[in-house]
Amino acid sequence: MSETKSILPGYLKDNMPEAVFRKVSEMDELNQAAYIGEFKKKKKSTLVGYLLLGGGVHYMYLGKFWLFLLFIFTGGGCLVWFLIDLFRIPSMVRTYNKTIALDVLRDIQILQ
Repeated sequence: MSETKSILPGYLKDNMPEAVFRKVSEMDELNQAAYIGEFKKKKKSTLVGYLLLGGGVHYMYLGKFWLFLLFIFTGGGCLVWFLIDLFRIPSMVRTYNKTIALDVLRDIQILQ
């Protein structure tokens, strides 16, 4: 069996589960390039999450429409929820990106 060359940038490893990184590393270069392109389009940024925090729009950004509505109707939990989210945004974005990494892998494997 021939060995495949990984073209995955190192920073991607931090944005996806280890099992997904290993699986993508085993793909041929064309599929790896397709994975990287699709993942880059769908991943979210922590900085943007912080910029959208003010109105609770960070929940919409991360695909959590119902939490966005709850945030709006409660005034950010009387600002308590807002203060907690100051510390939670990095882990929320990381969790979202890991979910997207798995979804993109599933999509790429279906197309193979």
